[in-house]
Amino acid sequence: MSKKIVFKTVDEAIEFIKMNQDVKPWVSKSRDYSMKLQALVEGKGFEELLLRIEHIESTKRADVRKKYSKDIRSLFERLTNTRSNVFQANGGSVEIKSISDTLKEQINEALTDFKGQKSIHQYLSENLFQLADIDPSGLMYIEYKSDNKELEDIYPTYKSIHDLRYYESDGQAVKVVLFEPKTIPNGVIWRLVDSKREWFIKQIGMSYQDTDKSFDHPFGDVPAIVLSEKVETGCDSRLSWLNKVIPDAEMYALKTSVKTIYEIQKGFPKHWQIDTRHRAEQGVSRTGRDKDASTDLKGELITNDVSDLIKIPKPRQGDPVIKDYAGYISPDIDYLEYSTSSIQELEDQMATTLWGTTKEKNKKGSETATGRYIDLQPVHNELNNLSNIAEYVQNTLARFVIKALDRTKNDENK
Repeated sequence: MSKKIVFKTVDEAIEFIKMNQDVKPWVSKSRDYSMKLQALVEGKGFEELLLRIEHIESTKRADVRKKYSKDIRSLFERLTNTRSNVFQANGGSVEIKSISDTLKEQINEALTDFKGQKSIHQYLSENLFQLADIDPSGLMYIEYKSDNKELEDIYPTYKSIHDLRYYESDGQAVKVVLFEPKTIPNGVIWRLVDSKREWFIKQIGMSYQDTDKSFDHPFGDVPAIVLSEKVETGCDSRLSWLNKVIPDAEMYALKTSVKTIYEIQKGFPKHWQIDTRHRAEQGVSRTGRDKDASTDLKGELITNDVSDLIKIPKPRQGDPVIKDYAGYISPDIDYLEYSTSSIQELEDQMATTLWGTTKEKNKKGSETATGRYIDLQPVHNELNNLSNIAEYVQNTLARFVIKALDRTKNDENK
């Protein structure tokens, strides 16, 4: 464990704020990355992700595709549902020794009602991986309320990378964190947390000063943990567990949007029939004088409707013979079958990339009812890795709670 960061004076804290108050490149990169992940995984801002395909489709058609395309959150639900096994497995226990019964009861109560009447285990099962997927550089941060120096409530919070101006970390542990400033009349308030103290520094213009809200916290470390353990090479940004399949997911989103708009625009069979009028009578009823909202000045259709009828002029002598008097023009089924197959292959590829194996298929090519993996060993290996991460996070957060409640604690007594 690297050396803790503790600012001994307010001047040291102010100097740190001055050095890090501008948004660092890795923070900006992490914010953009998080927005892309949220669009893909949760559908937030998905339409903006579907950028116009340059030199292939017009702006108008791109806008229509974005309007009717649905997000792909269901894809990631299918890709990640196996991870629930990490928290569903039975076993494990917590044993707390060498403390009073009163303190033990306080700790058990805090960990059982960790957030919203949910235990620490249940809270993490619902939030840890889900948040790390969309905001890997964000933090889980322990907050608390006190009255007359007595802790009334201690609970976890999620701090988005958009809420953070800067932090330094050691693995997933956090050594110091600077939050986004809060605006006040004529200035801002900076919140800076080191291993010993929460600093609240007021900035008005170029003037900085401590406020009466700064205090020593009870945790002994910065009570935070970085959501993802994966560090991008050569950068302080963190990577999502889904990072390996993000390019494929973007292609999946594009392909499904093209298929969707094709089905909407071309999916309805077109009805046609031979016109029963004499040729000499045609062309007089669709003039600018008789046009309606669906035609232009020449009487040509400018909008498509499922009830539109294509009329074929009666053949003259020498014209090709039409055996039927009416029928339907069907959409291109070959394209739809190819598109469906291509999209499914892409999903299978993503699943194999994440889990190292694929699921059994039936004769028709779809997953079997049980959805069993062909080779379970890679899945077990990945689940073990995820379980280790979850265990570390849970133990670390629990240790923050114990340190806050146990005023007789010391670093030697784990």
